[in-house]
Amino acid sequence: MNALIEDFRIACKYPGQLDAAAVETALSGYLWARGSTRKIVRLEKGLTLAKRPSLKEQVGRVLQSINYADSLAGQTVSEIRKIAVPRANAAFLENVLVDDLSLFALIYIGAIRFRTNAVETWAEPLYHAFLSGGWWLYWTSDTLYWVAKPTVHMETLPLGGRQLHNATGPALESDADDLYFWHGVRVPVPAEITLNDIKAASNMEVRRFLIEQYGYERYLRDAGLTLVDACADDHPLTGLRTARLFHDEVNQITLLDMLNSTPEPDGSVKRYVVSVDSEAYQGRAGRECLAAMASTWRRRSDHSLYFRTPEDYWPIAES
Repeated sequence: MNALIEDFRIACKYPGQLDAAAVETALSGYLWARGSTRKIVRLEKGLTLAKRPSLKEQVGRVLQSINYADSLAGQTVSEIRKIAVPRANAAFLENVLVDDLSLFALIYIGAIRFRTNAVETWAEPLYHAFLSGGWWLYWTSDTLYWVAKPTVHMETLPLGGRQLHNATGPALESDADDLYFWHGVRVPVPAEITLNDIKAASNMEVRRFLIEQYGYERYLRDAGLTLVDACADDHPLTGLRTARLFHDEVNQITLLDMLNSTPEPDGSVKRYVVSVDSEAYQGRAGRECLAAMASTWRRRSDHSLYFRTPEDYWPIAES
């Protein structure tokens, strides 16, 4: 019994090991125990419905039940999910048969403990399918689809415990879909973030993440922020020529829009938008472009301000 529990515990560290052949062998044993002759197919990312008639038929029934009748043949499973989930209702849940393999693995452990032979017969293959890398099952009229365990990105909380978090990509990556989380809160796919998503986010840190993913320059252009300070186009510091300082009152973010003082190989000059600490230099960084620029220089050792005053930032050459 202890060995079964330990193997289960190890298998719960996603994604773990994946042995697709072993998963399908175990699922064959499960179907045999149930007296079923369904095909076994891995449901992988990018799979379309055109060559999967039973899957197309079932998804069609689900979408029809929520009054959606567009063509499905060219849609991937992930695309279908984006259509279905926001419009889902009780009918959706009634038509979708999904089994979580981790739950059935626990049922098998319980069956062993209480010596329930009838349950052991069909639960044991599912236990081994979970250990081999299976995550969940999706049933159609002629096929048993399975999905491999996802890759998850977590952060440890100060008081213990963990939550989904990834600052650079999806926090959960799977064959079925990729999900994005920021400090435990689910956020939209970066490429699909809108200003409304940013406004609707109730958590300040989530909004900051969404703005970063949306792009500071794009946000600066689209959000209609308050202009705090601006520099002339003949400012002595090249990087501050035409620089502008903006404040986002709602999200408490100060953004400095500035030139790259070093031209590109083709002679063009790029602009950069950076988030600055508006409290630096007794709040001057939130009011003046020069102070904002100086505040971006920090010591690596303790992240303290490099210059004693904003006026000390006066380089002979900029790069």
